[in-house]
Amino acid sequence: MKQNYFMGLIACAALTMTGCSNDEINAPQQSQGNNAIEFSTYLGRNAQGSRGTETSTTSIKTSGFGVLAYYTEQANFANTNKPNFMWNQKVTHNGTNWEYTPVKYWPTKVGDKVSFFAYAPYVENDNNNGIVLSGNSETGAPTATITLPDDPSQTIDFVAAVQMNKTHDNSASANNNVSFTLKHEMTRVKVQAKLDKLVYDASPKHKTFVVIKNVTFNNKGQFYKSGIYTFSTDDSKRGKWAAPTTNDLTYTLNLNGVLKTETITAATATDAAATGASANGNYKTGVKGLKLIDTTAKDLFKANEYLYLIPVSADNENGLTDGKATATIEYDIVTEDSNLVKGYSCTSATKTVLLPTGTLKQGISYNYIFTIKLDEIVLNATVNEWDKPSDSNIDVPYSPDDATKQN
Repeated sequence: MKQNYFMGLIACAALTMTGCSNDEINAPQQSQGNNAIEFSTYLGRNAQGSRGTETSTTSIKTSGFGVLAYYTEQANFANTNKPNFMWNQKVTHNGTNWEYTPVKYWPTKVGDKVSFFAYAPYVENDNNNGIVLSGNSETGAPTATITLPDDPSQTIDFVAAVQMNKTHDNSASANNNVSFTLKHEMTRVKVQAKLDKLVYDASPKHKTFVVIKNVTFNNKGQFYKSGIYTFSTDDSKRGKWAAPTTNDLTYTLNLNGVLKTETITAATATDAAATGASANGNYKTGVKGLKLIDTTAKDLFKANEYLYLIPVSADNENGLTDGKATATIEYDIVTEDSNLVKGYSCTSATKTVLLPTGTLKQGISYNYIFTIKLDEIVLNATVNEWDKPSDSNIDVPYSPDDATKQN
């Protein structure tokens, strides 16, 4: 799924939207016996190799995933059931297979059922990684309370899956592996920026560049500090986010967070045009930022980093609705000019734009592209002829005192 959004402002945000496909992490583990419960997992491709705090193939194999399980005898799962079979059971990878301790076994009575709920990243204790699970004595589908960190580089990619009302097949050829297809339950944001035209190259005319210094996402009632996720009880559906807390949340993607920066140093015009990584050395020596010189969109985040946010709206369908959430971008416009004492002119700008309506939905990855439009200063002059006198003959007053006397 791919859609584009454009906003016709001085700083514009264009949006690309992608969904998730599945990518197998690992084949089922080798059998521990026909009645042993065994696990395998699959992970949506969009999470692999991505950060705030990444949930990737490597991270799941390293830190594991958690499982809660409910034994309901002959009945299907109900909201009165408790996690009486497994609670926050950690499943890890030994380099070849998935394993957990203590090993659990399928009920021996034909038709008895177990429902499984899986999530990652795994949390050992309450509020580790900003995740708090419902307790082992609480009834109904489990919940996870997600609280976003103050540091945007530490946001997590929370994934989850369920296998409901599973029974054991006693036949010798049966595969009783419990396989989870983990789904991305948050919303992922990437940010890029570009100019609306080329302004820096080897020619004397084009000696301007833009340095991005900060980007801020502003809540205005649409971003949430925390929210309660309830696991689905349907294998084919996502879990639901309850009405999130109304805490205001403002994320400033500054130089010490996820924002990518380059040290602006001296270089030739050719180098600057080719790499976009440097500029006139007289420009605020040592300043850091992201330099833009043309229409090529550049990542504002560091390599493989993203911002993971709690999806907007409790129904998980509408996304941003009221046009309140904004993004603010701060940048300098610099023009190299050897006629000036410092060798350059510099103006600073701060632009705020509304984020597009309908974005920040559950399980969707977004790419916001800021297009910075520079208005060229055009100098015009009207040339007029010298004013002509109204009369061509001008009388000069004569005074007898000025005359030369004759002898």
